[in-house]
Amino acid sequence: MPARAVHGAPSQPPVAVIPPPSLTVPPPACTLQGGDRTKEAGALFRELNDRFGASVAGVNGLAAVYIAQRRYGDAERVLEELLESHPAQPDALVNLNTVYAHTGRAEAAGKWIDALRAAAPGHPFLQQQAQLEAAFDRVAATFAV
Repeated sequence: MPARAVHGAPSQPPVAVIPPPSLTVPPPACTLQGGDRTKEAGALFRELNDRFGASVAGVNGLAAVYIAQRRYGDAERVLEELLESHPAQPDALVNLNTVYAHTGRAEAAGKWIDALRAAAPGHPFLQQQAQLEAAFDRVAATFAV
């Protein structure tokens, strides 16, 4: 999604509002290209998880591939399984929040953000969210009635 420029009062420079990243665990570069490359990345993560046992990074990587493929049900399933054994795993919390946000379940997404705040208050996702909220508040204040 491209950044949207939001213009404040004439005396203030425009503020670029960039949506937060939907993938906190960067998948291999091939998943960012989409299409068949995401299938290749998914197969790689599944093979690694099968061969060496599911690791936190491997499951998060597979979930990131599923999110890139818009297979939100599969991403939700593997992330919920991961969170059963690692309930405070920050990247899994962010990725599950992303799944819920993309599937229109804002209330559930908020639950996972609260869990992330408790587990990792300094997580980069929360820092970026705070910066975006502050930027929004600054711009909104210029339109206050």
